[in-house]
Amino acid sequence: MPHPFVTILLILVVSLAVVVPITWWVLTSDRGDRSGDNVSTAGIRFIGGVFVFIGSFSVITLWASQGQFNERLGRELGALVLLTDNITLASPASEGQAFGLLEEYVLAVRDDELAKMATGDRIDPLNGSSPRVLEALDGYSNLISDIEASAAQGSVPPAVSKLRTELTQLELDYLDRLSWQPPYAAVLLLPAGVIALATLLSIAFFPAGPRAWQKWLQSLLSAAVVVCILAMIVLLVSPQFQAASQQESITRYLTQIQAQIRG
Repeated sequence: MPHPFVTILLILVVSLAVVVPITWWVLTSDRGDRSGDNVSTAGIRFIGGVFVFIGSFSVITLWASQGQFNERLGRELGALVLLTDNITLASPASEGQAFGLLEEYVLAVRDDELAKMATGDRIDPLNGSSPRVLEALDGYSNLISDIEASAAQGSVPPAVSKLRTELTQLELDYLDRLSWQPPYAAVLLLPAGVIALATLLSIAFFPAGPRAWQKWLQSLLSAAVVVCILAMIVLLVSPQFQAASQQESITRYLTQIQAQIRG
């Protein structure tokens, strides 16, 4: 998949290539017969209304879906921090090792998984796990085993016994986030493209306004609306855009963690 901004630029170029020449031809040709204006106006209202409805619905749906990805990543990082903090409470001597595993985990998510999504690739939920994330999870498991072994004989203290449950929850949150994919279906491209093209043609063939500059303004502004709606859909459906945004957030988060470790 091309970079989303390249796709948006292509949408802009194609839209202008459709609207500008046709609008110029309409304004320079003889239009003495205006008997079909009412029919044309009705067509514009119908086609434009369908496009705005479908575009708005798509943007809202995709925006909500991207929020689900952010929520899943937030739950995963929250479970990671909770597990690390509780390990240090149960065994203060393990603090350095626990935070080292946390740092390695976050680096792996950013550099191995989100970086892959940022190139336009999709992660396979079954085989796309980062080896470094799995190593960090194994490291947490081994650390918990050491803490359990060094606990007082007899019943394991509650602070230690719940660590295994928290590790399981972290693994579940990780798999939940890894399984997320944008709700993108290629079959929707054809009707969306046809409706967008029909909207652009309607805009260009029937510009409104009593003067030429008003007709040009109406055509160009209407085309800009089409481009903006399609651009929002492209950005929201793009795993590249979402991954790049999350990479920046995780980088800031990682900086805070590293400062805490060194402090």
